[in-house]
Amino acid sequence: MKKIFPTDEIESELSKSEMFVSNNELGKSRVCARKAAGLALRYWLENKMLLNETISPFQAIELFYEKADAPPDIHQTAGLLLRKVDQNYNFPDYINLINEAKKIIIFVKSQFED
Repeated sequence: MKKIFPTDEIESELSKSEMFVSNNELGKSRVCARKAAGLALRYWLENKMLLNETISPFQAIELFYEKADAPPDIHQTAGLLLRKVDQNYNFPDYINLINEAKKIIIFVKSQFED
């Protein structure tokens, strides 16, 4: 049985992520952006790979990155979402996790359009 796409939860996480950026709370922003992407990927995994276990959004990103046969750009985007901060708790400036999360969400939605 196909599950319902978690639109409200994803949009809430993206909104929080953008709010945290405007408050210069980049660490919290990254967490919310990852969660939004992970929620979408968990939906993808549940419906495409028939995932029966409950996993966290972050685990969904990891599993998708490791196991899914995704287009190269989406695979790379998932890898960026898994990047860790450096020893000074900084993240590369060239990576905008909100934009990367949105790419994942668009990809997942495109896989289920009727």
